Amino acid sequence: MEADTKIRIVLVGMQKVIRDSLEILFQKGVSDMEIVGQAGRGEVTSGFVGELGGDVVLMGMGIPIIDRVEVSQRIIRGNSDVKILLVSAGLPEAVISQTVCSGFLGLVLENPSFDELVHTIRTVCENGKYLKSEEIGVFAK
Repeated sequence: MEADTKIRIVLVGMQKVIRDSLEILFQKGVSDMEIVGQAGRGEVTSGFVGELGGDVVLMGMGIPIIDRVEVSQRIIRGNSDVKILLVSAGLPEAVISQTVCSGFLGLVLENPSFDELVHTIRTVCENGKYLKSEEIGVFAK
């Protein structure tokens, strides 16, 4: 990304209060990122992210695993450059594996701080993937 270009974020599958809170945090504290849209669990269509010009999708656990895989594949088919991150307080190993294999480029687990979330978004935009050592251990087994 160019230095003067903001990272455009779409929030999906989170409770509205969380989406609204994240939007306020990004507006007040992160000058190189902006929330360009939000969707609840059933509101994501194939063109939704593309219409908003999103660079990153933060997907919460409000979307069931089967639907998360389908939604992520739909988003990627319509917007191959979009990075999808799953935000969760914790996932079983099988779900982590399925999530990464279905196109998610990062996982933010175990109740991350806002600073860690921002760091993860920047890392994925610069390097393509973000998995902390405890998530990587799942794939080494």
